[in-house]
Amino acid sequence: MYYYLVKPESKPDNITINISEDSENPVEDVIKSSENKIVTIKIDNESESNVDLIVGALIGFENGNINDLVKNGEILIK
Repeated sequence: MYYYLVKPESKPDNITINISEDSENPVEDVIKSSENKIVTIKIDNESESNVDLIVGALIGFENGNINDLVKNGEILIK
């Protein structure tokens, strides 16, 4: 999972974006055929700024370095 900030261009202080504790573990794993995973993203905006962002998922990845798949401006959610 990743997010991309549309506005502002950098994440303001007092905003947290992470995988929620109620997600099924492990969320960084291969999803087998006919298997389901529930991943919940938790975003807390305690800042004075509005935030416009895009949340997405990286698919088709099984081996290697996941950081090689993120594009410029995308930030992995951990």
